[in-house]
Amino acid sequence: MRNETEGVVGPLIMALVAFSAGMFIVLISIGVIAVSEESILVPHWILLLIGAAFTLAAFAITIDALMRIWPGGHELLVVAKGVIVFLLMVTFAVPFHWIAFGSGERTFTSTVSGPAVRVSGEGSQLGGRIMFGAVAVMMDVIFIFRGIRSLLAWLKGGDSARDAV
Repeated sequence: MRNETEGVVGPLIMALVAFSAGMFIVLISIGVIAVSEESILVPHWILLLIGAAFTLAAFAITIDALMRIWPGGHELLVVAKGVIVFLLMVTFAVPFHWIAFGSGERTFTSTVSGPAVRVSGEGSQLGGRIMFGAVAVMMDVIFIFRGIRSLLAWLKGGDSARDAV
């Protein structure tokens, strides 16, 4: 007989690491952990969202582990995970959108590495914004398709709703 807790220790450790990293960033963003303002290159609300993304990822990983341990009715956990994944996707995407499309100047660096040489320097603001914008738009497309897939699975009901999240 298979142990029900088999395969959950690794994810729970990963969740603890993600939660710790996220809370560290959140505590910096709200001023509980003091760092020099010069070392923070984004607004505090962006830093808060970055920390929240790590924390939400930890919650999603934990819910997956709980669903492995507790057989049977997972409806509440499925709904909770769906909400958490939605918030995770938003908190992850917003900083990319701010960097790409927000007002103000941005500073980027560009690095080219080879087997024996590494060249680094100031990157183009336009190039950096284009790169972050491309990633932001890709996230939007994934977000829309995942949302449609989850909505259709939810409307169908049954086990497909669990698979959608």
